[in-house]
Amino acid sequence: MTPDVPPFRVLASVSRAQFTFWIDDVPVHAVGATLDEAQAGFVDALVNCADAWQRELHQAPNHRQNRALVEMIAREAGDPEALRRLIFDDRDPEHGLEP
Repeated sequence: MTPDVPPFRVLASVSRAQFTFWIDDVPVHAVGATLDEAQAGFVDALVNCADAWQRELHQAPNHRQNRALVEMIAREAGDPEALRRLIFDDRDPEHGLEP
């Protein structure tokens, strides 16, 4: 695994009225009326999940496997835009995902 490749796979669903993101086996998801809203919500949810993991969930057997995810989030947590680009592989803002 290279440092710029997320240690997880973000899953997505798009319907007429909403965008949804989640990661299997990780207690995090987001739903938004727009792509930007869903992405921002997902970044916030990941940061909140990482905070909870560092406080208490790291001791739970069913959460130990999330260490790499939490470490990646912690490295980027001070810059939500950098975290969003990393998560959604949006290295070139001119060629990002379009709704």
